[in-house]
Amino acid sequence: MYPNSIPSQIVQLPHDQSMMAWRVHEFGPPETMKFEAVPKPMPDPARSWLKSMPPE
Repeated sequence: MYPNSIPSQIVQLPHDQSMMAWRVHEFGPPETMKFEAVPKPMPDPARSWLKSMPPE
């Protein structure tokens, strides 16, 4: 079910501002899910990002 390419109708954002996500726009079987470029979520001013790193 992994797509071979990104649909052309998706607006391309700079790599550091977007991420790929499976999105559901309608009720139905798994085939209704779409793999799309979406804006990265941004934390509000009271929160921060944590980066997880594997142990060395």
